Amino acid sequence: MSDSTMNIVRFAHEDMAAFSEASHDRSALHMSADYARQTPYGRPLVFGVLELFAALNTFPDRVRQKLESVSVMYRQPLYLEVPYQIETAEPSPLKAKAALYDSGQIMMSSTFVFQESADIKEAPRSKGSRRSCSRRIGPRRSYGLVRRCPAATPPRRVRFAP
Repeated sequence: MSDSTMNIVRFAHEDMAAFSEASHDRSALHMSADYARQTPYGRPLVFGVLELFAALNTFPDRVRQKLESVSVMYRQPLYLEVPYQIETAEPSPLKAKAALYDSGQIMMSSTFVFQESADIKEAPRSKGSRRSCSRRIGPRRSYGLVRRCPAATPPRRVRFAP
């Protein structure tokens, strides 16, 4: 990718538990070390959507734009506690690309296409339970898809290095 930036992400058990709770995905392949040991992978896999959210989360806010489409290719599984590199690029004002690497090998690639939208406004702050906001997993930004929550942050242990 030209004019790209590189970040580091590492997924922890806590990230998986929080994502599982938020998404209601209880797949043993992701959540059970005992089960995963019996599969060809040998250990739990990171949720693919969590990988995608981590990649999307590296891009700056897009004012007056909403996410129109996402294209993703999962090439290799991701495992817990491994530092992965996320390379991002924005080839145009309405397109962004991200790829996750492990030691130079591409693991996942994605393309995000945005659409101009003058009717997007900051979502109202939720007056609901704080717990529902604080456990939210996914992008910090709404991109026109979900209501922004004031306490929404990336999972605690998913760190992006400059």
